[in-house]
Amino acid sequence: MRPRATWSGRARVLVFCGFAAALPLVGQTASAPITFGDEIDVRTGFVRVTIPAGEPAPRAEELEVVWKGCSQPVLRVLGGADDPLEVGIAVDRSASMHAAFEPMRAAALALVDQGISDADRVFVVGFADEIELLAEGRGSARLVLAALPARPETGPRPTALWRSLGEVLDRFGNADARAALIVVSDGCDTFDGGGAPLEVVRRANDLAIPIFLLMPGRGECRNITCVTDAAGEWRCADVSPPNLDYLPASGGSRVESLSVSFSQDYPAAVSTNERDRFMGLIAQSGGGGFSVDDPREWQRAWTAIFERLGRQWTVVFAPTSDEVKSEEIKVYRRTSGRRQRLR
Repeated sequence: MRPRATWSGRARVLVFCGFAAALPLVGQTASAPITFGDEIDVRTGFVRVTIPAGEPAPRAEELEVVWKGCSQPVLRVLGGADDPLEVGIAVDRSASMHAAFEPMRAAALALVDQGISDADRVFVVGFADEIELLAEGRGSARLVLAALPARPETGPRPTALWRSLGEVLDRFGNADARAALIVVSDGCDTFDGGGAPLEVVRRANDLAIPIFLLMPGRGECRNITCVTDAAGEWRCADVSPPNLDYLPASGGSRVESLSVSFSQDYPAAVSTNERDRFMGLIAQSGGGGFSVDDPREWQRAWTAIFERLGRQWTVVFAPTSDEVKSEEIKVYRRTSGRRQRLR
């Protein structure tokens, strides 16, 4: 877990797990007695969790952070709908996304006053084979969201999805109590050698930033090229159409027939599998995927995401080892005599 400067500091705690002290006491010899209450430097880790709808705000004493069976001392809890939010919106500008731009942007603008406050930071990035920062600001969400793409990138550009998302994550300041990366894309990476979904999710987990994927439908990944005709209308077609597989089939002693099946080309099939794996990984990390089959449903998807962000909390804890990894962290809440897993 990467510590945040704004949350680190000194605390009166002493931590043990197994047979080793969590953090060395500066200036103390190995044989010297341990004095409880000595002030020591404590590194802080943090993880973000989403509280189920309708439940009260969590308290530090209710929460348990566990790494490989070892409890990590919880220092404090920040978040909830009243605390500042940092949200990055990454929009796939490949030509195959052209039909989604206008309804997606209109729905986002309609939600500004409901989901974003003047204390929040919002930034928008467009990407195809490379990323471009389109707008950013704090307290100016409407102006920033107005910069959401209205048209795709020109030319035949592959989608470097995984590489782009890694770069977008590095643009987070991550100094607010709540955070999220919202990706508007079909989830198909068509760029050769551009990373992998697991690398993106691990990086997001290190930063405690959940990822939400908004897709205009969930069809199989295809390499698609789009052009505008004389009337300005978009025309799209597969660069590599489905393969026709002719399979001989015996129809008896007198008749033989051929059955025809459709199969994806190999790179497209790999992209589809990677997208589906990515959706499973981000769901486990506090995010999730939304498929918008009807343009009128974009606002429903945006609303669902911001409703969840209103229930997001950051749990700050003291790692007991330098080996603590975010993907191995589990978070539980004890209320009314029951233990509930939050992550």
